[in-house]
Amino acid sequence: MSPKFFLNWLTVGLLLPSILLSLDNPKEPTLPSLPNLTDSNDRDARGEKRKVEKEVKILLCDNREIKGKWEYEKDEIHFSHNKNGISYNKKLKLSEITKVRILTWEGKFLKKKNEEKLYKFLPRRVEIYTNNAVFQKEGLSEFLEFSIQNENGSTKLYTYWIDAFSDSG
Repeated sequence: MSPKFFLNWLTVGLLLPSILLSLDNPKEPTLPSLPNLTDSNDRDARGEKRKVEKEVKILLCDNREIKGKWEYEKDEIHFSHNKNGISYNKKLKLSEITKVRILTWEGKFLKKKNEEKLYKFLPRRVEIYTNNAVFQKEGLSEFLEFSIQNENGSTKLYTYWIDAFSDSG
């Protein structure tokens, strides 16, 4: 047997076990899964949040009117309401809503500033109209502020206001 052949076998014999011992076991296969459709529906092709546009007409308390497009990040709202003494959970798409009417307001104390007390007035009872029904709900947290775009430009509207009352009248 030639010394070269012997050296080659010796090298392979010494290196092969160390190579085999340094190899990691293969990873466990992952089970296939369906993509999460709810997340992808909330995003457009660029991954940005999808916005819903709706033509609206807003009647202000002094009978001024604003018409324009309103963008909303969610396509639906969820709320609880009572009908004949029974509590229901309801989901409405924005496209189903035809009118929102604020019935009553509630003042919440914010802070005292000098002689005045500051209050934030929020919608308390609200009616939501669709083509086939009217729902009454508590509060209007979904629509406290929103932007309207029309031929005049864009404006931000609020469904709450802050007012000050003084003890002296």
